[in-house]
Amino acid sequence: MAAARMTAIVAAVAALAACAAGCGGAAGQSAAGTGGRASSTAQANSAASAHSPGGYIYWANNASNSIGRANLDGSAANQAFISGASHPGAVAVDSSFVYWVNRGTGSIGRARLDGSGVNQELITGLAQPAGLAVSGGYIYWADNGGNSIGRARLDGSQVNAGFILQTAGPTGIAVYGRYVYWAAGNGSTGVIERADLRAAEISQASSRAPGARAGSRLGSSAPRGWR
Repeated sequence: MAAARMTAIVAAVAALAACAAGCGGAAGQSAAGTGGRASSTAQANSAASAHSPGGYIYWANNASNSIGRANLDGSAANQAFISGASHPGAVAVDSSFVYWVNRGTGSIGRARLDGSGVNQELITGLAQPAGLAVSGGYIYWADNGGNSIGRARLDGSQVNAGFILQTAGPTGIAVYGRYVYWAAGNGSTGVIERADLRAAEISQASSRAPGARAGSRLGSSAPRGWR
């Protein structure tokens, strides 16, 4: 494995591990590294930065039910940049939108990077959404209560809450290349698991045959643990 690829994977897994600690925890945990200014809040649970001209860092304020935003150097922090969330946790961004999980309502919200076009129910009906990632035209989430990894198009269509099954208590999630990685485990033991996205897509297509259950074949072939 090339050194650059390994570095990228380690960075992605470090991010999901931070989410595993913060996204499912109580107020007061923070994953925002902003030089001590924007991170002064005692409510932040998860953070993500937008890599675009004039980029920002976004974070979830669980106690105040809001999404905050600041410049990447921590200046101009706005703790209530987006309001109306419901115990928000993990945050993810792409070039156009910021996404977050609403743990209180079992939904995923979305807004434009400037805070307009807020939709608190882009995706609904989730048990206990935790981690969140955006990659390749899809949004991925870890459903801690549903013991599954879900996937949908970035506009909220083609929702597949059982894209990957047979995992236990998933929390943080990251996507790199052809793989999706997530932190999982109940109690004192935790693991990092992964699945090949192409194999998952093939399995999902096969499982739609008459009499098959969605995702039923994936659990036997999906890689488990760190490989």
